[in-house]
Amino acid sequence: KYGFKVYPVNPKAKGQTILGEKVFEKITDIKEQVEIVDVFRPSAETVDIAKDTIKIGAKVLWLQLDIKNQEAKYIAETNDILYIENKCTKIEFEKYFKI
Repeated sequence: KYGFKVYPVNPKAKGQTILGEKVFEKITDIKEQVEIVDVFRPSAETVDIAKDTIKIGAKVLWLQLDIKNQEAKYIAETNDILYIENKCTKIEFEKYFKI
C-alpha cells in the first residue's frame, strides 16, 4: 500500500499465505532482492540472521524493540550493512512520513 514489498518469513508457517503473500522458511529462500531484513525474533537468533542478511545482499539489518545483539551488530557493520537495533520500523517511519 505504501510502496514496500514485504516477504513474510516464519519457519513454522512455511508455505502458508499471510495477507496474500507466500510465507518463506528463511530469508535465504527469497529469490528477489531484499533491502531490509526486519527482525521480530529473540536476540539470541540474530547472529544467524545477520549471516543470512549478508548472503542475500540486503543493505539493512533492523532489529525491532527490545532486540539487541553485539555480535550481530559486528557481523553486519563489518560487512557494510546498516545495523539498527531496539527500534520499531512503524514508529520510525511515522516520524518522517505522515500516513
